[in-house]
Amino acid sequence: MEKEWMPHTRTAQLAMAKRWIKMLPDREKEWQIPKKMIKRMRELAENAEALHTIAESIEGTKEDDTRMKTAFHELVAYMKDIRAQIGFYTAADGSGLYRSRFPVRAS
Repeated sequence: MEKEWMPHTRTAQLAMAKRWIKMLPDREKEWQIPKKMIKRMRELAENAEALHTIAESIEGTKEDDTRMKTAFHELVAYMKDIRAQIGFYTAADGSGLYRSRFPVRAS
């Protein structure tokens, strides 16, 4: 099991969130994933992406940057919660999600 599985850059975190949003619905029944969990993650990812675009633009302000950081903090925290609740791990290359037989740590 990988020790540090969450990417460090916002771009990579967003890419991982998008992969999860595509992959989790396929496992919804088998892994008993609530639809509202996937919906909430999609909302958080869309919000983080929109705020990232604004904050990184020429017109971006310090307040925009603060809102973006908060959005990414919420997204990453939610992803860690999902991972811990459902008990899966991500392939080393980020290509897949696999169910673990053992408890998965959130961090």
